Amino acid sequence: MHTHTHTHTHTICPEKLKYIFIIITGLWCFSVGFIRTYTLVEVPLSWSNAQRFCRTEYTDLATAENKEEMQELVDAGRRWYGGHLWIGLYDDIHSWRWSMDEEGYYDAGGAEFRMWGASEPSNGNEKCALMFLAGTWHDISCQTKAPFVCYNGASPRFIVVSEVRTWPEAQSYCREHYTDLASVRNNSDNNQIKDLLSAEYTWIGLYRDSWKWSDRSPVSFTNWRNGKPGGLPCVLTHKGQWEDRRCDIKLFFVCQTGESSDEDETHWKRFHIKPG
Repeated sequence: MHTHTHTHTHTICPEKLKYIFIIITGLWCFSVGFIRTYTLVEVPLSWSNAQRFCRTEYTDLATAENKEEMQELVDAGRRWYGGHLWIGLYDDIHSWRWSMDEEGYYDAGGAEFRMWGASEPSNGNEKCALMFLAGTWHDISCQTKAPFVCYNGASPRFIVVSEVRTWPEAQSYCREHYTDLASVRNNSDNNQIKDLLSAEYTWIGLYRDSWKWSDRSPVSFTNWRNGKPGGLPCVLTHKGQWEDRRCDIKLFFVCQTGESSDEDETHWKRFHIKPG
């Protein structure tokens, strides 16, 4: 197995974590930051097996939160620059959630209730859910225009708005005029809404988060080859740009060693800046 390693260091000094030390040459900031080291692994694996390997032997599949990190990642994989390398970005097809996130509204299991139609959800670029006249749910592009169901918070609980809008537009309308897009917590809710429908399909409040890093870092930077993904769930880098592919393809990949940005358990490495 061949590997090639490259290190990228972040240095930050948030006020609440800043330490000032007197060094012989003057005052310097003891920074709280993290070091991310990238390693090219020249073993062809599927995306999930590459993730498993990186989590066992390193920290995780590679994350790039900005252009600088992406360049460091590219440098680590330079010997395979013309090829395709898995990185840690993926489309989380299991992240379906409701627009209304009100504490106490959902009974046990209510937030996980689903009434998908046959072969649904199909995922890909379809990240918002419609209810059809039969009461079954289908995922579709959030930019599709359709009527929608709002939750009122009073009687009547569900309000159908016949004006067609995209899912984000429908969400904004419901939040401005009522409470939110409708959540469906059980069969009773589903039947109540179904009985109100007259259009072929109608927006409900279900949607899913899209692209995520394997180490749960925020996705604040993108570098798609054609400006956007094509609807496949796993991501590789090719000549420094991202392409989405089926996850079962076997490719070389880039691992990282460094601390996770998991919000529930954030770790830091401390170091101070020495005079240059």
